[in-house]
Amino acid sequence: MKQTKSMKDKKGFLFSLLLVFALLALAGCGEEEVVFDPSAAQQGPIQVGDPIRDFTAKLVDGNSFTLSEQEGKVVLMNFWATWCGPCVKEMPAFDMLLEEYGDQISILAVSCDTDAQAAKDFLEEEGFGFPAVLDPMGSIQSLYPTDGIPYSVLIDQEGTVVETVLGGGDAETVFAHYKELIDPLLAE
Repeated sequence: MKQTKSMKDKKGFLFSLLLVFALLALAGCGEEEVVFDPSAAQQGPIQVGDPIRDFTAKLVDGNSFTLSEQEGKVVLMNFWATWCGPCVKEMPAFDMLLEEYGDQISILAVSCDTDAQAAKDFLEEEGFGFPAVLDPMGSIQSLYPTDGIPYSVLIDQEGTVVETVLGGGDAETVFAHYKELIDPLLAE
C-alpha cells in the first residue's frame, strides 16, 4: 500500500513523540535526575543573545540546581568528561573563579560521561569545590548542543547567553580568559 505524505508526516510525528517519552522514561532509570521542557531541546544550537534553556538537575552532592534560580549571578556552565584530557586540565580554573568571585557567580560542571560512577569517583577524588551534575542520558546536553567538549556557556545576570567557548587550555589560561569575560559583566 502506498503511503501519502500526510500518513508519513503523522507516523514521523508519532515516532518523535514516542522517542521523547522513551527518553524521558529512560532518564528516570539512571542516576540522572533532570527536569526540563523537551521542546527546548529541539531548538538547535544555543547562540549568543539567546535566553537560557531552563532545567533543574540533581547535583552530585544531592542538592538541586535550577538554572533560572541563578538570576542575578553570572553563570558558567562547563560540559566535560573524565576521558577528555583538555576538560580535566582546565577544571582547576573553575575553583579559581569561585575563589575570585564568590557568590557573584555560579558555576555548574555538567558531566558528559556515560559512566556516571566514573564521573562521581573522579569528582570526589579531585575534591573540586564547584557544583557538578551527572548527565549520562544527555538531557542537559540536548538543551545546549555542541560539536565537542570542553564546552562552556557563559550567561549574564539576566539569563542571556553572552559567550560560548569550545575547547580548553591549562587552568591559568582558562581562568584569565573567563576573568576577562566576567569582569565587565559584574561591573555593569
